[in-house]
Amino acid sequence: MGSDIPVGTGDLGRGATIGRYLVLSLIGKGGMGEVYAAYDPELDRKVAIKVLRTSARAGVDAAEGRGRILREAQALAQLSDPNVVAVYDVGTFDDRVFLAMEFVDGSTLSFWQQAQPRTWQQIVSLYGAAGRGLAAAHRRGLVHRDFKPENAMVGRDGQVRVMDFGLARSADGQTPETLSAEDKARVSATMTAAPLRLTSSNRPRIAELERSPGLSASPPERREIVFANALPVDDPNLEFDTRVLAKPGNGANGSDVVTVPDGANVDRTAAASGALNARLTQTGAMMGTPAYMAPEQFAGKIADARSDQFSFCVALYEALYGERPFAGKSLNDLTRNVLAGRVRDAPTTSNIPSWLRKVLLRGLRVARDERHPSMEALLTALARDPPRTRRRWMAASSVAGLIVALTVGLIQASQDQKMKCRGAETKFAGVWELPRPGTPLSARKEAIRRAFMATGKRYAAESFSLTMNALDRYVSSWNDMHRDACEATHVRGEQSGDVLDLRMSCLQDRFNEVRALTTVFSDANGDVVGKAAEAVQSLRPLEQCADVATLKSVLRPPDDPDVRRAVADVRMQLADVKALGDAGKLKQARAQVSSVVEASRKTQYDPLVAEALFRTAELEGAAGNFASAVKDYEDAVWLAEATHHDEVAAEAAAELVYVTGYFEDHYAEAERWSRYAGAILRRMGPGHDLAAGWLANNRALLDEKQGKFAEALVSAQEAVRIKEHALGGNHFDVAISEDNLASVLFQLGRVDEAVKRSEHALSVLSSALGPDHPRLAYLLSDSADLMIAKGRYQEAKSAAERALDIWNRDLEPGNTMLIYALVPLGRSLTELGEARKAIPILERAIVLGTVKDPDHMLLGEARFALAGALWDTGEESERARRMAEQAGGDFETSVAGLKRKRVVDDWISAHHNEQRRVSMR
Repeated sequence: MGSDIPVGTGDLGRGATIGRYLVLSLIGKGGMGEVYAAYDPELDRKVAIKVLRTSARAGVDAAEGRGRILREAQALAQLSDPNVVAVYDVGTFDDRVFLAMEFVDGSTLSFWQQAQPRTWQQIVSLYGAAGRGLAAAHRRGLVHRDFKPENAMVGRDGQVRVMDFGLARSADGQTPETLSAEDKARVSATMTAAPLRLTSSNRPRIAELERSPGLSASPPERREIVFANALPVDDPNLEFDTRVLAKPGNGANGSDVVTVPDGANVDRTAAASGALNARLTQTGAMMGTPAYMAPEQFAGKIADARSDQFSFCVALYEALYGERPFAGKSLNDLTRNVLAGRVRDAPTTSNIPSWLRKVLLRGLRVARDERHPSMEALLTALARDPPRTRRRWMAASSVAGLIVALTVGLIQASQDQKMKCRGAETKFAGVWELPRPGTPLSARKEAIRRAFMATGKRYAAESFSLTMNALDRYVSSWNDMHRDACEATHVRGEQSGDVLDLRMSCLQDRFNEVRALTTVFSDANGDVVGKAAEAVQSLRPLEQCADVATLKSVLRPPDDPDVRRAVADVRMQLADVKALGDAGKLKQARAQVSSVVEASRKTQYDPLVAEALFRTAELEGAAGNFASAVKDYEDAVWLAEATHHDEVAAEAAAELVYVTGYFEDHYAEAERWSRYAGAILRRMGPGHDLAAGWLANNRALLDEKQGKFAEALVSAQEAVRIKEHALGGNHFDVAISEDNLASVLFQLGRVDEAVKRSEHALSVLSSALGPDHPRLAYLLSDSADLMIAKGRYQEAKSAAERALDIWNRDLEPGNTMLIYALVPLGRSLTELGEARKAIPILERAIVLGTVKDPDHMLLGEARFALAGALWDTGEESERARRMAEQAGGDFETSVAGLKRKRVVDDWISAHHNEQRRVSMR
């Protein structure tokens, strides 16, 4: 029945069936089974299917497995509460049992509390929602028996849902309500339903479900979609995992006992009758997660609602204080401390109010009768907040006083909250202060201005002016977004505290980048002045800090607080390295990054190592060490893939398209990286325009170099469109892709369109970086080539001379970059009848082009241009022919050069015939 894949041969693939459900993907896996995202064609919705593992390896036979899952299904089916995960269906799958549940898209409560710093009020609020779920279960006579942060989900909608009732039983030891006759009939029908197949009729709907926001079947590590028993069995973050503990011996009533992996014992007759109330362990056994279990569970006694209360208080205590209430490096130590009621002292740095600690300590008492009477009573105590209650009582001593107090209080509260959300600009004191009308530059800005001017660069003043204006706009936008994010939560009430935390964390990252960059600016050299405006525009966009959907797709941070602090410190160092590289201090950045990589490895947090390797590869590529760059990019990709750090994986793969394809001519390899990067970006969904824009840009360069100009045109146009959308039309990145698009249009013979694109790119870049910026020389040399194609030789000469003038001021005389200006200058002079002036210019280009790692396409253009100049003098026709032949040899080294090779061959043939006609006269 169901899948064509036999049980035990591996995970079920897309298109397999479980009962009537069609598998979309695996989303969780652990010691008890697997969880799949699946499609329910009958009700046209996405569900989560939990399949219980009952193989002999797990130590649980099929009957026991069915009993346990049926008990979980019955427990959940009886609950209809917004704070409890819903169960829809139960059935059998070969020799296994499955449970169809609500598909919850979000993270575990444990992950939520570790993803960002949380206030104690936020923690109590979310745990209160989970507590209401437990209270709802208790009202139906059910006890969870294994509550912990991993067994509660925080959905993308902010709703908390308790899950994993696999250990649930009735509170009084009696069997509660069971499935209705109608439900039993539905279950029976499900167990015998004909398997569904992936067909042309249902394929579009399934694809729609997979594409829909919040329903993409991404791996659990990335999206933290975790259901019952779906955590990895070797998860290093779990100090004690859920287990069954029992004394050696035979089962009750002479029943057989089987051994589970940790040496516990399970009654083989568990599912014989009354699945929900079945005694799965013998008398004296314990079931649950030791770190969160109540004393009575350690003692092997029956758990009740007050046992859930104890587990709840352990989890809440841990969330508030950053450590569990009972110490214990071993199970024996933990057991002794729990049974003795030895609760740790509060950390000296804790800001948790004393009244809240008292509420928790009551819930953690050894004797059940001394705890809160019920979960409802505990939740009421948590919501009471005595100091706030006292203030309210005092304010309400009289009707008049109440009215006045309320009026004044509301006004004052509103003003206080608004004031709380202002003044963020003080954070930039000594970093980059916003200008105030009528006041001189701040001390920080003046120091940076002097550092720029001291370099003696002709464009230093222009560079500082552009840099200052761009940073002023960025910091002003940062302040506006900071205030808006704060007021959305504290004043307007439009946004949850969780979302506020995400946005503030993002803004903190952007602040770190500004801090690092201005530090580099304060010690500027000529390279920094040349790269400053570009470096500011390379700051990550602030708009990402308002994209809540993307912000929620975060990696799980390290559990250990010390490791989290170490990771934050290394990320600060990476921001410093990025600033050095972006600002032109390449040598210093490369010297510093190796120690940062080493520091990242010491944290043993692999996503951070991937980030550090990516930064290393970026610097190696900028230095021209392409082999080293490829190795580091590849290491970053696979480490990021292993840890589901999709941003790094996508960006590194996009860079590999450029390095392996454009620089190393490994076209097939670059094509594979392109497909891989595209797949990662599709999996990530919207919100990653910069990575998508650069992938399209690099794809266009790869296709252009292979002579696939039609394909290159599509990618180049896409790159411009994406970048304009993400960055605005006046960003230097847009100008770069515009110029690349002009080059492709030129190759396709669409010269007029190419000229317009080139002129627009020049205008954008000049505005963004200044008219004397070194980057402008690249575009001017490309413009010169286009002017020659249009027969506008004087304009071509002017553009080439301007490019050469910029580079001569900024580059060493032997820099090969000069060739890009020398060749169009020589060609334009030849066309203007000044061939003799062109010859030494083109000869210099050839010398530069043969010094190191020659670019054969560029060298071929220089030699072909020199052949034309030599021929036009009428004195060196033989040398002209040899030079043209060498140019043909250069062009035939690449696919893209074959077209130019035919042009050279035609030139040689035509001029050879002309020479013959002249000699025959």
